[in-house]
Amino acid sequence: MAVDPGNDTQLENPQSWNKYAYVENNPIKYLDPNGEFKIVGSHRHQNITRNASTQAAHVSQRDVVQGNSRADTSRWRNSDDSAHLNEGGATGSATDTRVQAGADQLGSALRSLAGGNAEAAGEALGGSQHSFQDLVGHGGVDGDQHDAQSVDSSGSAGFGIREVGATDLTSTINGIFNDAAAAIQAGGDVDAIVGGAQAAATQAAQGAYNDTKAKLEAAGQKPEGY
Repeated sequence: MAVDPGNDTQLENPQSWNKYAYVENNPIKYLDPNGEFKIVGSHRHQNITRNASTQAAHVSQRDVVQGNSRADTSRWRNSDDSAHLNEGGATGSATDTRVQAGADQLGSALRSLAGGNAEAAGEALGGSQHSFQDLVGHGGVDGDQHDAQSVDSSGSAGFGIREVGATDLTSTINGIFNDAAAAIQAGGDVDAIVGGAQAAATQAAQGAYNDTKAKLEAAGQKPEGY
């Protein structure tokens, strides 16, 4: 009976205009495990990006969503598993390769924006979001984390908790990007601003992973890898 809080309205999709409709009137294709926003396996990352309460400023959301979507194809094609699967130190730490990939892409997004290329900035931000979403949404899994029969299944352990955690972290990353982008456009030192944004994103990712893990443990829904 209440309006969903998700920011997933798309002008080209009239079914998304009605905020009282359950999963765009398509319960066969979509699910809503926590009553907040729709999800679908192969498009879950893009939906998380759309549903973030804080949206990226100074860039097109379409470019951000597209960059997030392309992350899967480009990373698997180029065998860049480290952007999806942790090949570094402790899960969720600064040495987690997904945290590093997310921070690197955030830096690329800000530098592209500073160079006047807003399209490249939006796509790099989407790639950054994807790595951070992998961290919280999938935890420490060591296989194909996008297998719809495992961690991406709505029936897998802690799915709703992980979904909300990844969405909240995406909002935080967008906020960090927005503040840094505004500082760059105000004439600030790009290197210093980028470094500060990357440090803030790394800290936010660590906090989000630990918070999600604690919530999963409290709910008795801790999946393998957490």
